[in-house]
Amino acid sequence: SRPKVIKELKDEVERARANELAKLATWNLKKAKAEKLSRQIENCNLYAPADGVVVHANDTRFRNRIAAIANGATVRERQVIFNMPDLKSPLRVVTHVPQWSIGHVRPGVKARIKAGGGPDRVLTGKVSEVARLPDVMSVFGGRRLYTISLRVDDPPAAFVPDMKAQVEIDVADLDH
Repeated sequence: SRPKVIKELKDEVERARANELAKLATWNLKKAKAEKLSRQIENCNLYAPADGVVVHANDTRFRNRIAAIANGATVRERQVIFNMPDLKSPLRVVTHVPQWSIGHVRPGVKARIKAGGGPDRVLTGKVSEVARLPDVMSVFGGRRLYTISLRVDDPPAAFVPDMKAQVEIDVADLDH
């Protein structure tokens, strides 16, 4: 019986040693993973190209869209996280026009812009750019919308980036 007890004790020691080596390997693997993540976080600094206002890059054009940039959200490679609008450049309003009316909209067409302050706060502007192709997101939704940019003639200082506006384009004043 003595050799049997010795053999059982040796087997138990071997199992404990194998268990300890497995736990040590798991510990080393997790430690290496934590070090790699720490290095990635250290190398993940974002530097702005200039001083200015940072605006998150969520697309607010369509209703019922889930915010792409939110606390704890996962981001993918080359995903736009934020924009830095040039506050010294002329103020632009970006809007979308359905396909059936895009033929009436050309650069230079006058527009009225209502934003931030009620109906008495109407600004004037002109169409500065018309997209040649519809937005990719709108094509999948069934309605084809074209992006147009308007340049605001005399913007007030209270306007901020990503402000919502209502645009009326004067297509009746077109020549020919």
